Amino acid sequence: MVVRGLNGENEIKDLLGFYKKSFVKTPISYFEKRIKNDPYLIPADIRIAEIKGEISSSITVYRRKMWWKGEVIDFGGIGNVATLPDKRGQGLSSQLMNDSVKYMKELSLPISILFTGINKFYEKFNYFVIPAYQLKLKIADNNNSDFSVREFRAEDITRVMEIYYYFNKELRGPVYRDADYWKANLEFREENEIFLIAEKNGIIKGYIRIVPENEKGEIWEFAYSEIEAFVALLDKCAKVLRKQEIKTAALFPKDIFKDAAQFDVSYEPSAIAMALNINDDIIVTGQKSTQEPGIYCFWWTDNF
Repeated sequence: MVVRGLNGENEIKDLLGFYKKSFVKTPISYFEKRIKNDPYLIPADIRIAEIKGEISSSITVYRRKMWWKGEVIDFGGIGNVATLPDKRGQGLSSQLMNDSVKYMKELSLPISILFTGINKFYEKFNYFVIPAYQLKLKIADNNNSDFSVREFRAEDITRVMEIYYYFNKELRGPVYRDADYWKANLEFREENEIFLIAEKNGIIKGYIRIVPENEKGEIWEFAYSEIEAFVALLDKCAKVLRKQEIKTAALFPKDIFKDAAQFDVSYEPSAIAMALNINDDIIVTGQKSTQEPGIYCFWWTDNF
């Protein structure tokens, strides 16, 4: 067995064939869009275990930057962890995880983030659960709003980028988005995503991105400069989805809406976000840490 990174784009076809066999419920277009549009991905970031010339297991290391209390830091996202059905149970993913952690150290990435439902597997590599919550938002009819809500248009992107910047920069976890990443993010968004804008007097004050009937949750991202804009967006979503209570796929710190009286919020603890401290420059605190918990937020539109 050989463990390595992809040598070049000429191996992408073989990788997609591997994904088709390993991720039988995920359309191959999901992977094609992300490989094609990711502005930071290079072939070597896709780690593979090769047996007799065949890709048998693979992990992708995503090079990203995140907001960290007003600063921007690098991190490595772990995604697309898979092994061929007939090669499972042989420890291939474990060998690739060790390789991926070593690779991120070589890249001088201070922390790693992943999202999973099999926490015990990743705990073997010193990953730990980050304290975060999914929300259920319930709103009454809001027919007296001063805001108009409409669908996102391409010319809105500059203002949307500005709102995202100021909404997220003091949190820990949101992906830092430059113009290249914003372009990529919109290219690989879900096909049925609904992207809504709230504006008043022609000025955009907030936005929301929802994915109807998604089992993880329907609110994937939002940001606003005025809470009333968010209320108007929630009201519109309730009408579009035909439900008054909407769950987020995105993850938040507890009590992010502690001062919001315009809607009801319930917080559900989530254990799907995990982190690894690769060096001591940046320290992520986990659920069991005795330190003050971080203010962590992860938008599902950036999932990897």
